[in-house]
Amino acid sequence: MKIGKIVLLIVCCLACLLVSVGISSAGGENDGSVSEETLQQFFTYFRNAPDKEFDGLSNYRDEDVLVGKIKLINRANNDFVSLLCETGSYTGVMSGNWQYIVPVKDGNSVCVYTFLKTENGIEFAATIYGNSTDDSLQMYLVDDAQIDDILQKNGFDRQSVGNGTYLMSYGYQTLFWAFTTDTGEYMIPFSNLQIDGRGYIFEADRVYSRQEVSALLGSIVWEPTTEDELLYGGEHSGKVSSGATSESDAPGNRKSVVYIFLAVIGIPLCIVVGVRVFSQKKTGRKK
Repeated sequence: MKIGKIVLLIVCCLACLLVSVGISSAGGENDGSVSEETLQQFFTYFRNAPDKEFDGLSNYRDEDVLVGKIKLINRANNDFVSLLCETGSYTGVMSGNWQYIVPVKDGNSVCVYTFLKTENGIEFAATIYGNSTDDSLQMYLVDDAQIDDILQKNGFDRQSVGNGTYLMSYGYQTLFWAFTTDTGEYMIPFSNLQIDGRGYIFEADRVYSRQEVSALLGSIVWEPTTEDELLYGGEHSGKVSSGATSESDAPGNRKSVVYIFLAVIGIPLCIVVGVRVFSQKKTGRKK
């Protein structure tokens, strides 16, 4: 009987630990790379699908697929800024929805095709196309060489960064390459986001801290889009709010204090109380 109670106490303590630590843990990152098998699926799909599905593509050839610019991205949750502040991590904005961005050149044009990654495989979703020099297309044409160049310009050692994660926030018209180093979390934005009177929100070829991103985007009034709208791209209102969202005031950061208390104070306290209770019962029975 006593052994059972001790085991129960240990289980309770472990549960508290999981609550306090598990909240801050995140799923594995994805470097956005595409396997040869997946690449062949794209080739096959383009060859076999009806022409009407591929707006803007008049003459498909395998060699016209910009393989080095294909990327697997996470379709970030629509409440991007609030989640970024509440969770204190870029992994907190990630959804369970992943999609491939596949650019194909066609003469002087580029057609960007979106494929959803689902449990059933790869499903065609949408098309964006235009002149290869169009600013609106450039975020879809990012590749590893461009990211390496930006990291170097901003004083980051590429070897210490490792793999990052592509995040697409359609509501803010921005593709992020997010990564972590020993000094914190950082994000490289590739964005079409402009505000009247302020121009582009993000500077080109610059690395931002997670806090800087949440502060800049938090100054914009944005109506969350539905999941269906996110698939094809949402829109922000373009209005400036009265104040930026502060990460220090976010509910997630206030909650983290509670989790730390549970881990550092609560668990040892439970053990001490449990031991005292069992000791008193044991002494009582002896008398």
